[in-house]
Amino acid sequence: MTGLSVGDVLVLTPGIPALPYTVKSGSVTVRSGGKLVLQAGTEVQFDGGWGSTLQVEGELEINGAPDRRTLLTSDNLDENGDPKWWAGINATGEQGLLKLTHAVIEYASEAVSSTGAQVKIKHSEFREGSITGNISLTDIARASSIEESSFSARLKVMGPSEVLVRGNTFEFSGTGIDLFCTSSGCPWMQINQNNLVSSEAMRLNENVFENLWWRTPVDAQQNWWGTTDLAHIRFRSGADNVDFRNYLDGPVPDGQIYRGEIYDTGGNLIPVTDETILQAGQHYAAHADIHVSHGATMRLEAGAVLKLDSDVLDEFDLVIDGSLVLEAGARFELAGFNTIRVNGSIQVNGTQSNPVIFTSAQDIPAKEDWQGILIGSSAAPVQINHAIIEYATHGLRFNDATGSVRDSILQNNLHGVYLVGDAKPQITGNTISYNDYGVYETTIGSGMGPQPDISGNNLHGNSRYAVMLRQSRKSSAFTSMPENWWGSVAIDEILASIYDYRDDESLPAVGYEQYLDGPVPGGNPVNDRSIEIQEIKADTVLSSDKQYLVIGDIYVPQGVMLTLDEYTELDMNGAQNSDFKLIVDGRLVLKPGSKIVFSDSAQFVEINGDLSVEGTTLAPVVFTSGRQAPAKGDWRGIHITSLANEVEIAHARVEYATWGIWFDEMSGTVTQSVFKENEVGILATLNANPQLSGNEFVNNSFDVQWLPGQVENSNYVPHAQFEAVFDPMLPAYSVIYDGSSSYDYDGSIIAYHWDFGDGGYGTGTTTTHQYSEFGTYQVQLTVLDNNGTTGSHSQSVYIESLNVPPLAKAGEDQLAEAGALVYLDGGQSTDTDGWIVSSQWKQTDGPEVELTGGSSSLAHFTMPQLQAGDSLVFELTVTDDLGASTVDTILITLLQPNISPVAFAGGDRRVEAGEEVNLTGYGEDEDGTIEAYHWEQLSGQLVVLGGESTATLNFVMPVLSQNQELVFQLTVTDDRGSSGSDTVTIGRVKEVSLHANVYSGIPPLDVFFVINTNSTYPVVAYGMDYDGDGVIDESANDADDFEHTYTQIGSYQPYVSMLDDQGVSHIDRINIEIVSAEDEQALIKARWDAMVAAMMSGDIEGALTYFIDSAQEKYRTLFANKSSAQISAIFENVIELELYTLTDQLAQCGAVRSEFGTDYSYPVVFVRDQSGDWKIVSL
Repeated sequence: MTGLSVGDVLVLTPGIPALPYTVKSGSVTVRSGGKLVLQAGTEVQFDGGWGSTLQVEGELEINGAPDRRTLLTSDNLDENGDPKWWAGINATGEQGLLKLTHAVIEYASEAVSSTGAQVKIKHSEFREGSITGNISLTDIARASSIEESSFSARLKVMGPSEVLVRGNTFEFSGTGIDLFCTSSGCPWMQINQNNLVSSEAMRLNENVFENLWWRTPVDAQQNWWGTTDLAHIRFRSGADNVDFRNYLDGPVPDGQIYRGEIYDTGGNLIPVTDETILQAGQHYAAHADIHVSHGATMRLEAGAVLKLDSDVLDEFDLVIDGSLVLEAGARFELAGFNTIRVNGSIQVNGTQSNPVIFTSAQDIPAKEDWQGILIGSSAAPVQINHAIIEYATHGLRFNDATGSVRDSILQNNLHGVYLVGDAKPQITGNTISYNDYGVYETTIGSGMGPQPDISGNNLHGNSRYAVMLRQSRKSSAFTSMPENWWGSVAIDEILASIYDYRDDESLPAVGYEQYLDGPVPGGNPVNDRSIEIQEIKADTVLSSDKQYLVIGDIYVPQGVMLTLDEYTELDMNGAQNSDFKLIVDGRLVLKPGSKIVFSDSAQFVEINGDLSVEGTTLAPVVFTSGRQAPAKGDWRGIHITSLANEVEIAHARVEYATWGIWFDEMSGTVTQSVFKENEVGILATLNANPQLSGNEFVNNSFDVQWLPGQVENSNYVPHAQFEAVFDPMLPAYSVIYDGSSSYDYDGSIIAYHWDFGDGGYGTGTTTTHQYSEFGTYQVQLTVLDNNGTTGSHSQSVYIESLNVPPLAKAGEDQLAEAGALVYLDGGQSTDTDGWIVSSQWKQTDGPEVELTGGSSSLAHFTMPQLQAGDSLVFELTVTDDLGASTVDTILITLLQPNISPVAFAGGDRRVEAGEEVNLTGYGEDEDGTIEAYHWEQLSGQLVVLGGESTATLNFVMPVLSQNQELVFQLTVTDDRGSSGSDTVTIGRVKEVSLHANVYSGIPPLDVFFVINTNSTYPVVAYGMDYDGDGVIDESANDADDFEHTYTQIGSYQPYVSMLDDQGVSHIDRINIEIVSAEDEQALIKARWDAMVAAMMSGDIEGALTYFIDSAQEKYRTLFANKSSAQISAIFENVIELELYTLTDQLAQCGAVRSEFGTDYSYPVVFVRDQSGDWKIVSL
């Protein structure tokens, strides 16, 4: 792949044999609106180099599996044989999405960098990164999460980003988690149940914006810090405002993060896992926050009740980053500040007779007993059907979110529905009554695109307003809410229930005019979606995005077509445990995202006519089980009989069947589909010869099964299988793999390819492989038949262990300041086949120190003041449970206090539009070197920057308005991580500039004005306002001969107005000061006194600053030839300075000096310089 650009959807799957994709040069770009999917087992190698990047503007989805992780790595070696760094994944834009599951990223200079794009990471590993190989998240607009992953690199979060960090392991020689405030705000973090064992686990960083420093402690509870020593934890947490309470006393095991506690009525703990099911009709209580993580599901079956304990009511939150599914009759009881936060998906499957209820847990319920259901901007899909939501602050709050709320009741809340930003939910068929506000909308976003769909509802009986708008949609002057019942048909009564532009002219109008003349059945469906059809007699389309319950067999006769539109669900279990069938003699068409659900082993689909399955990569057509705990054989399958005509199946997912698809003496095509957890994925009998391409088979008992009677000259997939044989005579960790039991139905196997699961490969019917260590490996055999078709089989193989010595890890060498408390942490030492029973520290070199805790893994001492060249060396010995031991050492060197570097961004300047601008800065570091440069734009019209990470920044000057400026900041970082900043301002070249021969003086003052023009277009006229009162005093066709005499004391701001032939006026101002003679005399006297004081103190150069430039060299030579005593003698007897004559430009004075009892006056002459300051020209 070279310079690949993805604009639609591209799916990469592992090759057969497993060969990697290689990016040979340039970058892979996923454009906005595009999507790149990397399936399990895929490997992508980047030709090492800083320009080798996976650039994501749309969506990147990595779907690895526990036994088939997806790898992104380097494909190039340097001169030492080490992999070169590639740049990593760089995502941008608020609509972007990175979704990484079971991914491995290595040898990247910055593994993941996201600015604005949402990030969802789970079960992934970031390893072999450079020193800057971190995860960098900046200004993430939508809630993101990083869960159950491992890092040998830093996680850096900047700006107002909401990120959940849970169940991860950070092992890094530097800082594990680094948090930065920016001008936009600070990160909002939840950092819980992680192993924070980096040498500096966390660090909080303020920037130049002092008012944005951390206002509340960072939530970092329930983490393992590598120790239980409180002082050491405080040291590792990096700041006083990190809340590290409830710290753990040992590491968090992989996959065992704490997600909350739920108990049944018998007091039995129900753990919150990846699949949490609260059983039908049972009551449960929550004892702590509950977190349903990304990829996990919590399901409340019919009639299940989840309630809070009375002693923890104010501390309960249910956070849904995965999926929440609520069946009919399920019930939530909440109180206090409890919130249901949905960042993933929520499916409420109530019915008319058995709704799902969200209510108060208080004995006497009231409004605002709990916070409500908060739908975040990343939540999808959101489908709430037949719910009752009551006694909350915000019944349903949509934050820039979409979703569907149908046939529900929202009552007795402060706000029934609360819409924030660009929220655009579909709210139809509901009763929204007895709230203070029915629908409360505050728009802080752009308001672009579709509006919320609020129609077909009962909006009456709310005490304040049925609808209240609080801020205008910027691009809309009208908010449509048609076909609602407002409790009356009287226009004045309807208007009284609406707060819109009639109350505040900045708001849009609410379009109520198409109002109903009576109520919608409250909480009832508008139409009946249960179908009982013995025969469909005409072409029928089941509407999109709806669910239909089947309560009888469905028959599609010849000549008739049944279509399931997009995202339509057909539930075959309308009557529980029924054996309903779907028999098609005509044509069945299934659109993208449609779904058929089966719940009885006798249910099936029979095709005697045509079948067209039209799924897509993002919206496959699904045939699945509706049981709470799905399993193979839950339904029979899809039977393609010998009577069938055209069968085309694309992008389907068939699961939990006896036979997924049975081709019975009939052919057809099946492409890009998934067969999962079936007894048989595809069954072909007699003369069936289906064409199979690009399909995936997962955990079926048999993937493809061919029964006797195949068509001649066809080619079928060969069957791979093998066994692992252990021979005690072989070397340790060795195994023999035998694939001789593999076979081919219609030919012979000609090649065997082995993937041993540890990065090693082999060939041949049998092969022997030696592993480097014990453990479980996923081994795959791929066989090739004589017609070029391949088949694969994989299974887990466990390799037994011998005693492996422990690995002592004394930690990275350290630098420490004198007097600092130094920790020696051997807690990262490991024993792969047992456990470490003892750790012992001892000092082996350097001035002796008092070591505390030397017989444990964690010791400490106070750093002494060392002589130049001295250092301290300590040795760690660890011993395992079988007596084996190993040693490691650590070097501690004295660190002098760091002096921060100084940045120089260069001088301010003005530049023509279209000109390329180069800003060259530099840094100085008194005690080290400058290691990094970083430029950023602080204000002004945004420009495209180049060289942001170098000393020289470049960009093209845009067209600016007259007063606009661009401000840039250069930050330099030294070799010890300290930084310094400086700014530079770039303005446009003025179209017109005004100057004067003099800028201050005493009245009357004659001022001659000079006008310089740099106009793009011809100038039509000039106008001068001499006193700055906004009225043009004189006009002319050219810029010459503007002059004015100022007679009154005061400050004036004259300006010139230049009009070009485009009708555009350009203005420039200056300041003119008219002062009194007395004030000028005082100013001259003050400058004389300052000059004399400098002379008397011996500061000749300081005194010369009060002389006009042209006279300075003359008097420098004069004073240089005199001694300090002679200079003092000249000035010490000066009594006073008398003013003889004063004009606007000249002051003639006399320095009165007493000599032998007689006063003599010596002439001193002052003139104004170009800036208007009085300077000495002669004395």
